[in-house]
Order: sequence, then structure tokens, then C-alpha cells
Amino acid sequence: MKFKRWGASALFFTLLGSQPSFAFFKGSSWHLFPVPIFKTLPGEGQTYGLMPVLTSTGPDGELRSINALAETYNRITGLSTFTANYIYPSPYSYFYFFGELAQHFAREATVRYVHRPRLDGTFIWEGGFSYLQYPFERFFGFGPRTTSGDETNFVSESLTGNAEIGYHITAAITSSYIFRVDNWRLEPRALSTVPDTSTVFAGNPEVVRSTNLTHRWELQYDTHSTFSFSETGELFRAAYLTSLRPLGSDFTFHGYNLYSKITRSFLGDRFTTVVRGQL
Repeated sequence: MKFKRWGASALFFTLLGSQPSFAFFKGSSWHLFPVPIFKTLPGEGQTYGLMPVLTSTGPDGELRSINALAETYNRITGLSTFTANYIYPSPYSYFYFFGELAQHFAREATVRYVHRPRLDGTFIWEGGFSYLQYPFERFFGFGPRTTSGDETNFVSESLTGNAEIGYHITAAITSSYIFRVDNWRLEPRALSTVPDTSTVFAGNPEVVRSTNLTHRWELQYDTHSTFSFSETGELFRAAYLTSLRPLGSDFTFHGYNLYSKITRSFLGDRFTTVVRGQL
């Protein structure tokens, strides 16, 4: 499939050009944590596994990387191997890679780079892409009258990419523009006990493969000292988004998003609480 071969090639060259120099890890302290995995979800069933996590820190205790390699088992996907890697070249940026390959259905390759300084008059940027095949999708139809008896299943195959550019009006206030591409395909079901979505909704013009180009504008107020590990701060964000058929999307839609996050630490910063709200 050309789609998959292109994704694998792009992933290889992105990783090749994005890996930091080994000199970055000079003088690091390394720590290994074996983490057992047990997950149970109504839509996925139970997943078991083991995930050794290797972390590195700098001379001053600053986090430099988190690297995990896991082996899991799920009744539908079978044995699965995945790796997750975070690299923090500075307090304001990180590189992320996630890859998964299962015996059946589940596939993922995600690469992302984020650079978000906290200084007045600076630019922020972010970019990444992801290929994902997910076997536990559910679709119940349209409208408020659907019931659990209308449940259908499909395997989704998606390719997404996004790019963001923004500017710090002040150290706490940021204005940004985000462009996102989503390409979705519906593949036959993975769950034999649930009707197949493509069969049940055959001929429906809204249950089809689609590509959407989404434009999003955000205004954000954020007092967290860093975007990942702050112990205190407030964040409030308002966003408007649109996808227009005349500009290349398969569907036209508009929307908004209001998001807030409050972070507080207590007992000598030993515990941190995060409260989020979204509309």
C-alpha cells in the first residue's frame, strides 16, 4: 500500500534528522523502572504487559529523556510491542516518538517536536505527524435517539499532520495559528461479535473515507513556568476552528473550544493537583 510505504519512509528520515547528538547525554544519570501494565476498558477489554522505563537526568537533576519499551497482550490485537521516547533538549522544547506494532490490527508511528519558550516577544512552533490503525472504533449512528443496540465496529486508519506558529504578546499571553490535516479510512471490523460499520451504513454519504484541512486560531493566557512540569499556574484558552470544502476539505464545519487548567502543589511541593475544564 503506497500510503503505508510513504509513511514509513517519512518517519525514518524524520527520526534520522531529529535525533539529538550523543554529547547531549554526556554526564547524565540513568535510572531503570520496570512498570507492570494492566488496563481494562469497556471497548478494548483487558490488556496486560510489562514496560521497562529508562530515564536520564542532567547534573542539576533536570530531566533529559524518558524511554520506554513494552510488550503487551490483548485478546483482539494479540502480542504488541511499542516504544515511547521523550527527549528534552531544553526546558521549553521536546522531541517525542511513539511506535507500535501488534500481531493484529494495531499500528502506530507518531513523531512530534515542540518549542515553546516563555519569554515576551518570542515565537513558538510545533509540528508533527502520525499514522494510526486502531481496531476498537465504535459507531452508533446519528442523532440523539441512538441506543447501545445500534453499536457497530470498524478499524480506523488515519494519517494526520499538524503545524503551529505563534507569538508571545506578553510572557503569559500567546496568539497562534494551527493547521491540521486529517485523512481517515474505514476498514472492516475487528470485533466479530459486533456488526460492521461499513456494511450497516453502506451508501451513507457521511460514513466514508474523508480528508479535512482544519484551520484553528487560539488566544491563550498561561502562567505555568514550563509546559510540562510546572508545579503551579493558571491556563485559559479560547479557540475558533473551521474546515472548508472550497479549500480542499471533504466537509465544511465550524466550532469553538474553551479550555482551562489550574495547577497547585502542596505539602512542600511533594504533591501536585491539576484541575481542568473544557467546553
